[in-house]
Amino acid sequence: MKLFISSLIYPSTQSPSTQSPTAKKENYRMHHTSSKRGLAFQNTLNTQNTQNTQSTQSTQNTQSTFSHRLCTAQFSVRIFLLSLLASFMLGSAPTAHVLNAQNLVFFFHNNSGLLDAGTHFDANNPAEPYALESVELSMEALLDGVSENAELNGGSDGFGINSEGGSDQTQRIDNSNGLESIEFSFNTAGILQTIDLRYIEESADEAILSFTGGNTFHLNTSTALSGQDDFTINEAFSAGQKISLSISSQAEANENFSLEAIHIQIPENNRAIFGIGAAIFLIVFFRRLRKV
Repeated sequence: MKLFISSLIYPSTQSPSTQSPTAKKENYRMHHTSSKRGLAFQNTLNTQNTQNTQSTQSTQNTQSTFSHRLCTAQFSVRIFLLSLLASFMLGSAPTAHVLNAQNLVFFFHNNSGLLDAGTHFDANNPAEPYALESVELSMEALLDGVSENAELNGGSDGFGINSEGGSDQTQRIDNSNGLESIEFSFNTAGILQTIDLRYIEESADEAILSFTGGNTFHLNTSTALSGQDDFTINEAFSAGQKISLSISSQAEANENFSLEAIHIQIPENNRAIFGIGAAIFLIVFFRRLRKV
């Protein structure tokens, strides 16, 4: 029985007690070599697992960085496009509140005679636009909506319209020969802030200022600034938009008034400012993006 169990544990032909020293040495060498090979194989597996883990983490980090850069770049493009859109809108449309603006006054008449704009348009219909700095004012006289029988005219009594007919007030806007009106426009967008008139005496139904596609203002003593014939308008206009100053169709016979001055505000063109700001933003952004 002992011999049978020993042969199962030690498959050699001799039991451990009966093995020769040479056989024992050979068995030890084989067992030690096998252990070293197993340990080396295990170390190789561990090294490969570590390398695979590092490679996976590196790939994930690279993908995460790329995704971050891609998302940030897309966001930057959206900001850039919004900046361009904002700059276009602010540069082309006037607003009631502007940081930088150019205030201009077109003077036609004072209490004694014609001034620069009035002198330019006097007896010149249709005339060349009157330029004040870079802003051009175009103006035309109309009688019942027709220009053939009316011309811009001024003198010591005021600035208005000379229309065909014997009873016309030739230096005022009146209704003696029909409804007289002055139609004008500017070559750039802006805001008509105030308009100065003269000989406004009625509390209703006298002068009317209307913007094509915009608002209409009734100019009389009840809407004028206190003690003056000046009126606050603050209406935005676009380049080429027609603005009409006329005698009211409800005015009494022989009512009349004179045009003295037009005050406008031209917002600064902000497109270049926004464009520069957008460019600086992109430069700074992509520099930071390279450091991520």
